[in-house]
Amino acid sequence: MVNNKYLILGILMIAPCGGTISTVHGQKPSSKTATRFLAYLNHYRSQQLAPMLADNFRLRRTYSNLSQDKAAFLDKYVPQSRAYNGKFVVLDRQEHADTTVFFVEDHSDYLKRLDIDNPKWYLKVILNAEGLVESMIIDTAAGYSQYQQALREKSEQ
Repeated sequence: MVNNKYLILGILMIAPCGGTISTVHGQKPSSKTATRFLAYLNHYRSQQLAPMLADNFRLRRTYSNLSQDKAAFLDKYVPQSRAYNGKFVVLDRQEHADTTVFFVEDHSDYLKRLDIDNPKWYLKVILNAEGLVESMIIDTAAGYSQYQQALREKSEQ
């Protein structure tokens, strides 16, 4: 039997840019929405992301005071991710009621150019009562201090 995390990873890696993105049968509706959200984000699909986001959507980072609302997320974060060829590769996923927590590895040309190991993050996708994405929280994982130090050293060179 194939493990669900490998099925999700396969969906995120092979989802067509021009077609619909399917989800794994048997997932909770919140998980399906979170999986589709991440797939659209990995393909920089702002037009598909916009209707999935609640009007009060916030992107927050636990390690920084930086926060972005819906407009900034769609107009700045997504295009910047595209410019750096950024992708989140899902390593694991946990579901908790209205929250899906993805354990991901961050890949980008920026990190590749600086020769920094791909950092790992926890991405928490939280849905509201209407099933819209209300929040995406990027949280640190083990190894964050090494990533931060490598980033600082490479940026100074």
